[in-house]
Amino acid sequence: MILTNLPLLFLAVLLPLSAAGPAGAENAPGPVKDWTIMVFMNGKNDLTMQVEKDLNEMETQGPPAGMTVVVEAGRAKPEQAETGQWTGVRRYEILKDTDPASVGSRLLQSLSGADMGSWKHLSEFGRWAKLRYPARNYMLIVWNHGNAWRFIAPRNRGKAISFDEESGSVIDIAQLAAALKEMGGVDVYASDACLMQMAEITYELAPHSRVIVGSAETEPVEGWNYSLLLESLAALGERPSPKAVGAAAVEAYNRFYSPSDSAATLSALDAAAARTLREKLDDWAALAMAAAPRRLLLRAGGAALSYKREGSKDLVHFLTLAGKIPDAPSLAAGSEELAGFIRTALVYKNAASGPQYGNSGGLGIYLPMAPVREEYQGLSWAKDGKWDEFLNWLIP
Repeated sequence: MILTNLPLLFLAVLLPLSAAGPAGAENAPGPVKDWTIMVFMNGKNDLTMQVEKDLNEMETQGPPAGMTVVVEAGRAKPEQAETGQWTGVRRYEILKDTDPASVGSRLLQSLSGADMGSWKHLSEFGRWAKLRYPARNYMLIVWNHGNAWRFIAPRNRGKAISFDEESGSVIDIAQLAAALKEMGGVDVYASDACLMQMAEITYELAPHSRVIVGSAETEPVEGWNYSLLLESLAALGERPSPKAVGAAAVEAYNRFYSPSDSAATLSALDAAAARTLREKLDDWAALAMAAAPRRLLLRAGGAALSYKREGSKDLVHFLTLAGKIPDAPSLAAGSEELAGFIRTALVYKNAASGPQYGNSGGLGIYLPMAPVREEYQGLSWAKDGKWDEFLNWLIP
């Protein structure tokens, strides 16, 4: 069960509020709206110069009727920053503003020493936002670099998203799931970051969100266009469902990139289908190992659409190619059935632009053409399922 509406009294006990910023905003909860959109905008890295650009995009459109947009924005001062630019971490309630050169939204808090690479801090932001801006539904967008499921050592235990270069911290997949769980879950989780729409990540986050939005490929440097996003959300009318909000995010992203034929992918997934995907893929792997020669499955894996992270392949395209292996009718049928499940039950909205992404099915998976990394075994996906066993058979 996804607990998106924890009682306010309980949250008040859990959540000591930080000191108000210069605006002196009161911390009393506002009226219950239909949606609160929470954006965790970690620019404490080389994305610093993009922070105010995206805040101004939000202000250009302003929050849709019945929705609140609240942002935690972090900036690290680069060498080229002009004197007087703010640094550190701030929280804003987004207000409509026609000045594209400055941020005119309501400053709620200025935080000192906030570690935006900490899953505990991400969780605190979500609980604070829910307490301050209660709603029937919640969407969380994590804005930063993304690096799929991969781990790194020795400085960081793991890495996936939200790199804070001041603290040296970063949030890995398990920590991201823990943050969502601790904040009571959300109705829509979205990564405005590269490479995060993978089966392994979907499986980890699915218990804590009804819809998952992200890109299987790297994002263009502009990332999401927030003016178009809020415009698309406003067009949904009253009380849009989580699936409608997820689809609107994909449509806005595609509207921004498809006219220029930019290389970009984004999809929205029904998280309820994630466990079934793992179970069906376990069955498919057993079938593949029994029905087809290893060398032909390897060839299909090598030819499948690759995303720009070592070993990340498009799952639907791989299944399609595996289903064409000669003299394996059972594998052809099983591949078609599983690909159909992904297209219809799991990936309910998919968009890809750029000629190289015609075979993008909206979901990546780890399928390396080299031995499986040892740390892969630490993922819930590998612990609960058999995909890692298939990989170890395929690539001894």
